[in-house]
Amino acid sequence: MDDHEREDIQKYLKAEIHGCYNCQPWESGEPVWIEPKSDLYDLLQYYEVEDKDMDDALSGFCCPRCGTPLESPHDEVSVKTEYDHKVAKIFKELDHDAIKKKLVDFNNFITNFPYLAISHPVGKEIFNCITKAPTYNMTEEIWYRARLLNDESRIFNSDEMKTPDPSKIYVKEGRYNHTGQSFLYLASDQKTSFLEIKKNKENTCVIQEFIIRDLKNILDLRFDYSDIPIDVDIIYLALIYNGYLNKIADNKSSWKPEYFIPRFLADAARKYGYSAILYTSAVSFGFNLTIFNEKSATIIPKDDPYLYEEEKHPLEILKRKRNKAAGN
Repeated sequence: MDDHEREDIQKYLKAEIHGCYNCQPWESGEPVWIEPKSDLYDLLQYYEVEDKDMDDALSGFCCPRCGTPLESPHDEVSVKTEYDHKVAKIFKELDHDAIKKKLVDFNNFITNFPYLAISHPVGKEIFNCITKAPTYNMTEEIWYRARLLNDESRIFNSDEMKTPDPSKIYVKEGRYNHTGQSFLYLASDQKTSFLEIKKNKENTCVIQEFIIRDLKNILDLRFDYSDIPIDVDIIYLALIYNGYLNKIADNKSSWKPEYFIPRFLADAARKYGYSAILYTSAVSFGFNLTIFNEKSATIIPKDDPYLYEEEKHPLEILKRKRNKAAGN
């Protein structure tokens, strides 16, 4: 067997192997195999390697995951599933220059012509693929809404923490709403809800906890690396993977092109009957929930709104204590 043939065989093996016995958890002296397993002998059958040539084919071969030498055809390994191979193909496409160029072209187009997104080929592709996107159903969960203190510096009541009435309050454009379009923006935790509304050096806000019940058919825009959907259009995943849906807008500017693609997506979602959008926060490790219509679920304020103060960095707390001790 020549070096070229051995290299091809080992390249194939690395593409098929998830890990070896050393990569598995151990119990009572034996590895606990999480993924499907095989031995190298069976994998070598793909290349129709004869028994007499197997040791030669495995010469110098190591586990692609941990580096353990695997030079016997009887060594057991965990193998990748069909799903694993499809996910690997997806990531290869997501990182390809062609898909990135498509998104850049679409982003430039929608920045210049925000209301004509559907006329662009990528816009049409996004609009058509939304029906196959992952969804999430919420049975009963607690979510948080934050508001900065107004000039009165008072704590709002529960009614004032609900979806704002656009006939009484000027509703600015948001990530998923147009100007004057009122949706309920919530966060999965207190800190995320505060950071989403923070503008300058504020360290306090008012928070209302809401109990959300029976909210169904939520468009799920979270990107879970452990559970990649393989039956949706690659352009949908590319929007999330490349950060087009969670770019941070400039709060000091009235021009927010970062919102154009997310708002187009929200329009398409509402057109297809989605009740809300669930997505990863751009400023925190939590998640955000935008509910299009409060009547699509049971939304109950949990207790009264309360004042929330951002937790200080440990070094800042220490500095304040020292200043206080020094009488400053």
